Amino acid sequence: MENSLAMIILICLLAGIGAGVSTGFAGLSAATFISPMLVTFLGVDSFTAIGIALASDVLASAFSSATYIRHKNIQIKNCIPLFVSVLVFAVGGTVASYFLTVTSSGETFMNYWTIVVSLLLGVYFLANPMRRDYTRENRFTHHPVPSVICGAAIGFICGFQGTGGGLLMLVVLSLVLGYSLKSAVGTSVFIMTFTALIGAVSHFSMRTFSFDRQSWICLIICVVVTLAAAQISAPIANRIRTARCSLVIGILLNVAGIGMLAVKLAQGMNSLTPGAYITLWVLLGVVFVGVLLLLVRAVKITNTSYDSRVVENTLVHRLTWIIARHVIRHRLRKQYDFKTQNVPKIKGGYLMVANYTTRSDPYMAGAAARRQIYFVASESLTRMPRYQSMDFLFGPITMYNSDRDVKAVHEILRRLRLGRRVCVFPEKNRSYDGETRKINDNLGRLCKSSGKTLVTYRISGGYFCNPGWAETKRKGPVEGEVVGVYSPEEIQNMTADEVTAVINRDISVNAYEWQKERMYTYTGKDLAKGIERYLFICPRCGSYDAIESEGDSFRCTRCGAKAKFNDKGFIEGDFGYDTVYDWSRWLKRKFRKDTEEKDVSEPLIELDGVMEYEIEKNHAPFVLAAGTLRVYKDRVSYSPKCDPGRRDMFPEAEYAFSEMKGMSVASEGRAFTFTTEGRRHMGFYSSDLRALKCKWLYDADKKRRESPAAIPDGESRP
Repeated sequence: MENSLAMIILICLLAGIGAGVSTGFAGLSAATFISPMLVTFLGVDSFTAIGIALASDVLASAFSSATYIRHKNIQIKNCIPLFVSVLVFAVGGTVASYFLTVTSSGETFMNYWTIVVSLLLGVYFLANPMRRDYTRENRFTHHPVPSVICGAAIGFICGFQGTGGGLLMLVVLSLVLGYSLKSAVGTSVFIMTFTALIGAVSHFSMRTFSFDRQSWICLIICVVVTLAAAQISAPIANRIRTARCSLVIGILLNVAGIGMLAVKLAQGMNSLTPGAYITLWVLLGVVFVGVLLLLVRAVKITNTSYDSRVVENTLVHRLTWIIARHVIRHRLRKQYDFKTQNVPKIKGGYLMVANYTTRSDPYMAGAAARRQIYFVASESLTRMPRYQSMDFLFGPITMYNSDRDVKAVHEILRRLRLGRRVCVFPEKNRSYDGETRKINDNLGRLCKSSGKTLVTYRISGGYFCNPGWAETKRKGPVEGEVVGVYSPEEIQNMTADEVTAVINRDISVNAYEWQKERMYTYTGKDLAKGIERYLFICPRCGSYDAIESEGDSFRCTRCGAKAKFNDKGFIEGDFGYDTVYDWSRWLKRKFRKDTEEKDVSEPLIELDGVMEYEIEKNHAPFVLAAGTLRVYKDRVSYSPKCDPGRRDMFPEAEYAFSEMKGMSVASEGRAFTFTTEGRRHMGFYSSDLRALKCKWLYDADKKRRESPAAIPDGESRP
């Protein structure tokens, strides 16, 4: 295939720029751009194109890794097994690539596969923008076996396709080994320096090359331009937000893939075999998805935000809703025998308020809504592995549970005024005893400010499927009911307190009173597991933290009393109470009486091995230290355990309840979070922590300050 010098230079420049930017920004192999563009636009055979791409990758990756080293964004110690495995299997992939390209069918396969890779990677970056920039170790971080397995797959693909395995290494380093995103990119680029070197040497040594003028020009231009582009983009990538890096790379990959596919189609449809026609239809489907994602990313309904920049992909949200609603309803019927009333047709947006009983409550409320609806979720949702996909597909509104999140409230009002529908679960935590928590009048003021219709929705039976203290889920009947629909005129004629009273009346349910009339069965494993995190005082002997659970049973280690949590949700045994609700009412009274008798200087809770962390602006939990937690009647004290020479780095901390904006329980009662006066979101976690004690002490101190004369008998629950 003869090409003019101008054409060769133009294609090589574009390929080199794309390769350098993708290497410097996201740690991708230079072959992601160079190989498919040389094959498609200049007619270079696949084996030669991959060799040129890997040669360009060597210098670009080496200089980019030097930039990441200067910014301290490379961690090589934990990924040595991955590093060695990748290098070994890269040679095997190179051999396989050679044998596929020596036949005409292999040549066709490689030509179309390079386009598929470009399109799929572009769609991936657009649909799943990477925003993790904090390190979180897991059980695979120091385990060599997963690293070796992943390295073998990456190395083979590197040698076979010539991509360097950049994207796969990025996924493995960030998700499997727990690296921060920028450390994962830097480490990936560092490893690719060696894989690309081995791949290039293997390619050029396996077959005798007679480089023509075009091949030499391609090699020189691609190496120089890729290196220059990587040198420019790598420092930028170390400074800007990672989400913007993902968006830039996704657009570049899709543009390149669509352009290469267009050239292939222009070269002639008559020569396509039946297999090629099938491949073509698959490619067109990928192109359609890529173009759709490009459009919804480009069309931004708003640039305002309750957190950073909210991109409201309304089209994606509606399409997802149409598909997901029917799937979710089927799954709920199968798992919970779920039955619900549908929300009546309401013109414009509305605010739905529902009680919170299970982790599946958003799906249940969504199943009752006829049209697409947004949910208000806990800020902790942002730390889930699949949050980026959920954010893109559903667009939830996240809110800090330990504080009145003004930005989240503004976002709720903004969406309501745009005619959207929003669902709120004001309890914020699942019920621990089966009774709906009373909410304050802030929600009533929100309803009046919105000027929209109010829909109240009550879920019954969910407590027995997923109690707040439980570690396991159960299967059993759940019912949903649209209790009330209140027009904007009716809401405006009420005071905020009256609106709040209406909401409390409509969504309130006592699970045990409801169950006594029906006696449904809820099956599952380890029904009593975790009950000691809530029922931590024995009614027989009055001992604290003596309850232990195992399977469906639990016992007191002091007096020997035993009981069973049956499949109806009731307690059978020696403790004198047959429901968690009755036991909890006695427990609260005793806990309040015992703590009121204690002196302010005496710690009521003292526990070693507690982890202190701070929730940063990007929602990442930054672990500060591990040490001893002491909780008093009016404050929380923390003493980190560290070397004497590092005391200045990890000083002792004390947080007065009076200086906290709010407190919330998390992780099934194993953690609590709070917001300080300086807007710092702090938290403490331990598997042995009874976080509800801390919450009740905080509530009691707050009531003493608000009403010193008396403390009401029915204090609020977490």
